[in-house]
Amino acid sequence: MKAYKCTIKLKSSVETPLEADIIWGSIIWALKYFYGKEEVEETIKEYSTEPPLIISDGFPAGYLPCPLCDIPAERIENLIESSTNMSRTIGTIKKILHTDLLPEHIFRTIIREPEKLTDIIKDCLECNICPGSFKDINKENISSICNKNNCFYLTGKNQTECDKIKTPPDYSLKEGELWDIYIVSKWSKERFLELLTFTGMNGYGRGSSIGKGQFVIKHFIELSREERLDDYSGEENGFMTLSSYIPLAGEIGDIEKSRYKLLIKVGKLGGHYASMENFFKYPVVMCRRGSIFPASPGTKTYWGGLIKGVHQEIEELVQYGIAFPVWGSFFEKR
Repeated sequence: MKAYKCTIKLKSSVETPLEADIIWGSIIWALKYFYGKEEVEETIKEYSTEPPLIISDGFPAGYLPCPLCDIPAERIENLIESSTNMSRTIGTIKKILHTDLLPEHIFRTIIREPEKLTDIIKDCLECNICPGSFKDINKENISSICNKNNCFYLTGKNQTECDKIKTPPDYSLKEGELWDIYIVSKWSKERFLELLTFTGMNGYGRGSSIGKGQFVIKHFIELSREERLDDYSGEENGFMTLSSYIPLAGEIGDIEKSRYKLLIKVGKLGGHYASMENFFKYPVVMCRRGSIFPASPGTKTYWGGLIKGVHQEIEELVQYGIAFPVWGSFFEKR
C-alpha cells in the first residue's frame, strides 16, 4: 500500500464538505464511469479482506486536525496558577484545546510526543507562538508587528493588530483555496489522477450541475515512510482518525478511554441515483476526525468498514466508514 498526498485547488466555491465518505463516493462513481460496474463491485468486495483505498477528509493546505488528547488536570492547574492573568489564561487554554486545525509541523510534534502539547500551550501564553494562528513569532519575523502587551487573545485588546498576522484558514471552501487529501492505496498514481481529474471537471457535491465543486489537482505526490501519517513503530497505544469513522461492534476495546465527537450524517445518493424520488440514505452516526481510540498498531489491517443496508430500495449501496489512522502514544500508561 502506497501513501499519497493530493493537493487540490478550488476552481469554484464548494458547497459540500470535503469529508472522506463523500470523496470516496465521488471516486467510486468516477471508477464506474471509466471502468464499469463490475470494477466497482470487485473493488467493494476487496474491502472484506483489505481495503484497496483508504482516504482522509480534506484539510486546508498545510493544516491537520487537532487530536482530542487528554491533558492531566494538574498540568492545566500549574499553567493557570503560574499566570499573571488567570481569566485570560483560562480563555486561551480553552481556545487552544478546542481548536479544530493545527499547522502540520505542530501536529506532527504532538503525534510523536503528545506531552509536548503542554509546551505548545506555554509558548502560546508567552507569545513565542501566536495563540491565534499558531505561527512561530520569532522564526517568521513577525515580532515587529506583534506586541504581546496588546495581544487580542491574551488581553482582549486590539483585534486589528492581531489581524496583521494571517490567521488559520476559515474553512469556507472558496474559489482559489488549496486543500490537502491524504490517501493510502494499492492503486497507481495514474488511476487517481484520472479519477480525481474527472471529478474536479464535473464538480464535487451539491451544485455541481450549476458549476459548483470544481477543482484541479495542484500536486499529487507519493509520501516516503518518514512523511506517511499512517506509519508506526509498534510502540504506540492508540490512533487518531483523519476521517469520519464508524467503529464496528467490539472493535474498540476500551471505549471509556476513547475521546471522540459524534457526527450524525444523512447521506444523499450520487450519480444517476440522485434523480430518484427517495435519494436520502438512512442516518448513520460517525466519530469525527480528530477522535482518538486506544489500540495497538498491527493487530488489524484496517478499522471500521463499509456499512451495508443504508438505503431502503438499493441493496448494493454502502456507506464508507473507515478510519484513516494516525498512530501515537495518546494515552498515559497506568
